[in-house]
Amino acid sequence: MKTVQVALVGIGGYGKMFLESILERGDACHAALCGVVQPGMEKHPAAAAELARRGVPVYRTLEDLLAERKADLTVIASPIQYHAEQTCAALERGSHVLCEKPACSTVQEALRMSETSARTGRFAAIGYQMSFDEGVLRLKRDILDGKLGKPRVLKALFLRARSDRYYARNSWAGRRMDGEGRYVLDSVAHNGGSHNIHNMLYMSGNDMAVSAVPESVTAELYRANPIENFDTAAARIVTDEGVVILFYGSHAVHGASAKRFEYQFERGRVVYDPDADKDILAVMEDGSVLRYGDPEAQPARKMWTCIEAVRGTGRVPCPIGAAVPEVLCIDGMQDSMPEILEFPADSVLSWSDTGTGEKTTYVRDLDAVMRRCFENGSLPHEDRVAWSRAGRTIRLSGYRFFR
Repeated sequence: MKTVQVALVGIGGYGKMFLESILERGDACHAALCGVVQPGMEKHPAAAAELARRGVPVYRTLEDLLAERKADLTVIASPIQYHAEQTCAALERGSHVLCEKPACSTVQEALRMSETSARTGRFAAIGYQMSFDEGVLRLKRDILDGKLGKPRVLKALFLRARSDRYYARNSWAGRRMDGEGRYVLDSVAHNGGSHNIHNMLYMSGNDMAVSAVPESVTAELYRANPIENFDTAAARIVTDEGVVILFYGSHAVHGASAKRFEYQFERGRVVYDPDADKDILAVMEDGSVLRYGDPEAQPARKMWTCIEAVRGTGRVPCPIGAAVPEVLCIDGMQDSMPEILEFPADSVLSWSDTGTGEKTTYVRDLDAVMRRCFENGSLPHEDRVAWSRAGRTIRLSGYRFFR
């Protein structure tokens, strides 16, 4: 069996997981690292030593790597603002691509990635791990087979406190644009929460590798932290088939965490609440329950799925085309409330961890507000929350450029 040559761009964050997985399983699975791109490798001494021991070259840029090496698959785990540029560069040099989520920042970048993939005949997969999970794919097949009926209302709640250290960990966290004028649009919705938005669109799509087409989005965007973009969002997305998608997310909560979703169909509902059960459950109208497993059990599966797809023995379930709708929704959300609304100063509090020195900024009772809106299927202004304000409804048909 031919060994698949893999180039890895970035070894921080998910890149670390990709690196560890291929170093552990590569020989047995006939996959090998042909090179790694990581500026500032001195910050990763253990990885640098292991790569040197194995004879894997390290480069400062993807261009340097591609000039010397032939990669069958390029795995991109770099900051968001580089995703489109690096994906297109790898595709142009004949490599398939697995790019970490989110796909990119703007719809024009996403469309360029899609066009380049089609023109070069190489796939560009986007690493939404739920879209690669066996249980989630089984659920989607059951949806397409009509077991649950048509989707009606899909909603997700994502609450996770983030400290000042989170926003200081790099130069682009919480930014709309980086220092060189590239769009980042990093936020609670377009980083950790992007899984939720994408998965609701993906589950509403009419094919295994297709997401639903969003027709409109209305969003409320807020911030408590001293950042450029928003740390709290509530959004209502309506697809071209009338499916309602609701997202509630915040990093400005105190001690609370939630990553729940509930998808309502004609003949049942799909629920996921890892605090109650690790598995995704489908509760049917007759009371029966179907289990679809833990969607977070195999985070590296996306890379191995793409390696098999390079060989021609597997199919990529989340190509760039399936990820474009999430980018479209994010751009529409930003346009729905272009001036981020600051929380009232008297509702913003903070606490410091005496052990680490980290400070977390949060909003009084925000956790309860977001949970109530999730249960009601409402936006904060519809619940007449004192600090809330309605965003504009943005029509997404024909939306092809964000500025």
